[in-house]
Amino acid sequence: MAEQQLQVAGYDPYNPFPYTDYDPSQYLCVESSFMAADPEAYISNNHLMELRERAIIVILKYSKCENFDPTIPYLAMNYVDRFLSRERVPEVVGATPQHDLELLALCCLTLAWQLRNNNFDVTELQDAQPDLIFVASWQLKAVRNHIIEKLKSCMHAVTPLCYLPHFEPLMDPTCALHRKPISELIIQSIQDPQFTKYKPSLIAASTIAAASSKLYPERDHHNFFLLLVESEILQSEDHPAFMEVAELVGKLIPETGLTESRQEKTEGEPSNAGSSSERPADHNGKEEALETVQKMAEDSQGRRLDFPLKWGRRVANAENFVLFKNFQLRPAQEQLDSDLLPEQEVVPDHSVQGDPEPDKVVPHT
Repeated sequence: MAEQQLQVAGYDPYNPFPYTDYDPSQYLCVESSFMAADPEAYISNNHLMELRERAIIVILKYSKCENFDPTIPYLAMNYVDRFLSRERVPEVVGATPQHDLELLALCCLTLAWQLRNNNFDVTELQDAQPDLIFVASWQLKAVRNHIIEKLKSCMHAVTPLCYLPHFEPLMDPTCALHRKPISELIIQSIQDPQFTKYKPSLIAASTIAAASSKLYPERDHHNFFLLLVESEILQSEDHPAFMEVAELVGKLIPETGLTESRQEKTEGEPSNAGSSSERPADHNGKEEALETVQKMAEDSQGRRLDFPLKWGRRVANAENFVLFKNFQLRPAQEQLDSDLLPEQEVVPDHSVQGDPEPDKVVPHT
C-alpha cells in the first residue's frame, strides 16, 4: 500500500490543488490511508483529544511567519491525527509527556513546511523563534525520522483540497471562482476533531455543497450528490454523512471570506439574475466563469493561500504559549549518550513517483 500511496498521480507538494485533468479515482483508492485510524475511537479518547488540542496550539504558534501559508499547519494537523491515532508519543524530551507532545507537533509542522517549501530550513525557524532554544537538533532529527517511519513515508497527504478541481464542475463551474473561501472552509474545519471521521472526498463534496447553498441559494443543489454517486465518487449510503458534514461546515461560514465572495460576485448583477438557468445572461456568465477557471488552472503552479487561521480560542492561547515551559536543559553528556541520537536525518521525498525508501533512524518508543 505504501508504494501505491507514494505514486498518486498529479500530486504536487508545492501546489495544494492538483491539475484539472487528473483522475480522482487515483485519490479515492488510497484516501482512507491518510485519515486517522479508527476515527470514532480516536475522537472518543479524552487523553488523545487533550494531546490534539495542545498540538494545535503548538502548530498555531510556530507557523506564524511572513508570507503565511495556511496549508502548512493544515497538513501538519493531518500528520498529527494520523500519528496520534496509531502510535504513542515518543519519549524524547524526558521532562513531561506534554513536552514530548510539543516536540512531536513541532516536528509535524516542520515536515509539512519542508514539503510545501523546499527552501525551508529548520535552523532558520529556530533562529526566528527564540523560545525554541531548548530544542536540540538531535531531538528534531530523531522525532522527524520517527514520524516519517510510522507514517510509512506517506507525507504527500490526500486531503479534501485535492478534489476541488474535479468536484466543482459537477456542482457548477462558477464554484471554482470561489475556490479560495471554499478552501478556507476546509482548512478551518480541521480544528474540529469531528471532521476526522469523514473521508476527504466527502468533506470536499459537502463543503462545496454548503458553500454553493450560501453563494447561490436560488439554485437547485439536489442533483450534486446524485452526480457524485453516478460518478462512483460517493455511495448512496453516504448521504447522511454528506448532510452532517455540510451542516458542520455551514457553522464555519461566518468565520470565512465566503460572504464577501458572494457580495463581490453579485455586485452589479440584475435583480432577477439566477432565477432561470436558461437565461442567455446566465449562460454567458458560465462561459466567462469557464474561461476564468481555465486561467486559474494555468496559473495554479505554486498557488499559495493567504488567509489567517481562525481556530477559535486556540489563537489567543497560542500567543502566550512557550514551548517546553519551565524546562531545564539536560546536560550535554546525557544528550550525547542518548539512544535517540540519530546518525543522519531522513528528508521526505518531494517527487510524485516514490523513490526507494532511505534508511531511517527510529527512536525507541
